[in-house]
Amino acid sequence: MLHIYTGEGKGKTTAALGALIRAYGAGLSCAIIFFDKNRELCSEFGALRELGIQAHIFGINRVEENGFRFQNSDADILEARKALDRAWELLSGRVDVLILDEFLNALRVNLMPLEEGLKLVDAFPREKHLILTGRGVVEEIRSRADLISEIQNIKHPFQEGIPAKKGIDF
Repeated sequence: MLHIYTGEGKGKTTAALGALIRAYGAGLSCAIIFFDKNRELCSEFGALRELGIQAHIFGINRVEENGFRFQNSDADILEARKALDRAWELLSGRVDVLILDEFLNALRVNLMPLEEGLKLVDAFPREKHLILTGRGVVEEIRSRADLISEIQNIKHPFQEGIPAKKGIDF
């Protein structure tokens, strides 16, 4: 089954992690790959590893002195390639639930070709669970999904100028 958590609101990764923890608690084999993130800004990474959940993180820090770096670098594209390669490795192994966090963003900002992302989605066994997160679902992915949850931003502390809090927002 293909699950998607998308939308402009906060909570896509959080929802996916909740599903992952539930599956792990039920005895299913679980893994998560973080696309375009780094360990310094991903507090859940260490906790997942401590639980024994396969967690893999790929990305270059995009937060710079002057703000967020939106431009893709060669290093960003290389990290996305490594993440996609790891997903293929896990696909061929025994994983009941696989989360590809920020996969939809990686497609949207051209860190990888759509065709390569679709090949992976199509190769994932339908009796298992593939969970994709990120903003912006292209129709080619949307049409393949079994479940789509859209997270809306109704109110957020960012709107009041309150910065992200470690342990809550990242």
